[in-house]
Amino acid sequence: MAVEFNYTLPVTPGDNQLAQLFSVTGLPKGLVLNPKNGVISGRPRKAGKFKVKAYASNPLGKSSPVTAEL
Repeated sequence: MAVEFNYTLPVTPGDNQLAQLFSVTGLPKGLVLNPKNGVISGRPRKAGKFKVKAYASNPLGKSSPVTAEL
């Protein structure tokens, strides 16, 4: 049985001045991202290490990716 996963993408002070949307690539099946608050949650369907890239965007543009391993 998979363990529940819950993680909030960090936001640095000042980033909240404009509305942001988050996006990710590379999430394993069973995990989903809430694009409004940056919360990744769910139950991964299989164990392993997954390379994930996260982005934030607002009316001024899209960030460079931040890469992490889950």
